[in-house]
Amino acid sequence: MMSVSQIRLRKPRRASLYQSVKLTLSQHIKAGVVMNGEMQKAHQLPNHCVYLLPSLSRGLDDQYEKLRRTLILSRSKRLSLADIAKLISNPNTIHWGLSYLFPIDAYYRYADLYFISEQTPTQSSRVSLATERDRFGYPIANVNWVISEDDLASVSKFNTLLLNSFPSSSYEVTDEKGSDQISETMYAAAHFMGTARMSAGIESGVVDANLKVWDVENLYVCDGSVIPVAGNANPSLTIAALAIRLADHLAGVH
Repeated sequence: MMSVSQIRLRKPRRASLYQSVKLTLSQHIKAGVVMNGEMQKAHQLPNHCVYLLPSLSRGLDDQYEKLRRTLILSRSKRLSLADIAKLISNPNTIHWGLSYLFPIDAYYRYADLYFISEQTPTQSSRVSLATERDRFGYPIANVNWVISEDDLASVSKFNTLLLNSFPSSSYEVTDEKGSDQISETMYAAAHFMGTARMSAGIESGVVDANLKVWDVENLYVCDGSVIPVAGNANPSLTIAALAIRLADHLAGVH
């Protein structure tokens, strides 16, 4: 996840800075830009989804998303004085907080292209058990998250293709990051997957199509770890669907 470029619109637009669109009191949707299957295959790119984040100021606001997450987590931990100072001095974060609570719109001329991207599976990225234990005595998970050169190149390429597809009569590019700058501001979405990936054969994964561990009888895995790669959307519904599918399979087997 990261902001890669910013555009300036020829005419000001009006919108809420909050990312989702409220359908009902309990339903929200998020609208993003993706590449169609034919183009994705032609350019050999993994899945990328880009959101246009309205911005009240020129220049990529790398602090905005970090501050927004800090604000969300403020219920579970105390904000430091430095966090509070950043929050009250960042116009995008202030307006996001207000638009989250109230239906407040703003006129804006800038929009950041915010990427949520699928990474290329790599053996270097893994989750292992640390020697340190939690308060219940269980080993703490040790996450080694690696960003490959292929990941950076695919983000940069998709960004270029996307900017070239926009009508130049409606916008101009005000800021754009290179591959080295992307790696400095990229961060994880905390949905770790693929550590026990589903595969067609024992050589390339941990579980088979029915989520049974290869060469181990009566041992099944059903959580986010069996999903081979992380997509753009949260994986909860996919995990729930896999659980229902596994339950039906086990009922048929037994």
